[in-house]
Amino acid sequence: MRRALAATLAAALLLLGARPATPSVDLAHATWTRQGVVPASPPVVEEGPGSAAVVELAFDTAGVRWACEFTTADAATRRLHLRWRGAPDGLLFEVVLDGQRLSPPRDGWRPGARDLVSDLGGVWLGRGAHLFEVVAREQPPDGVGRLRLAALELDEP
Repeated sequence: MRRALAATLAAALLLLGARPATPSVDLAHATWTRQGVVPASPPVVEEGPGSAAVVELAFDTAGVRWACEFTTADAATRRLHLRWRGAPDGLLFEVVLDGQRLSPPRDGWRPGARDLVSDLGGVWLGRGAHLFEVVAREQPPDGVGRLRLAALELDEP
């Protein structure tokens, strides 16, 4: 009897401690626009074993803006985390959500490709569609700068 009660109590504690999965926007497989227009060919998606799929967005000049939409079912304050990959051909970029700049520009240049997570801060997300944008804030040093994005996580604050 005690063992059964202890097992039931342990299971209940596990359930109470279990958090639902963090909502996430799959940026690698989103439909992207460049300067407000769907490109003739979609951006390249890199999928490798042991790492998250990433979309590769090319920026050939300062001010280039790539955008995609996502929807939320419920209105809530969320802490946003951007999963992305830095690389030698990265550039200074800015993240914009629904017309609001999220944090200062970030440097996408890294000496080698590696997965990164950036905290973009807390924001209020209403129910419905949202516009996620990345904007080049510098002229790419070698003609074309690339940004590789995996996901936008919508965490609890």
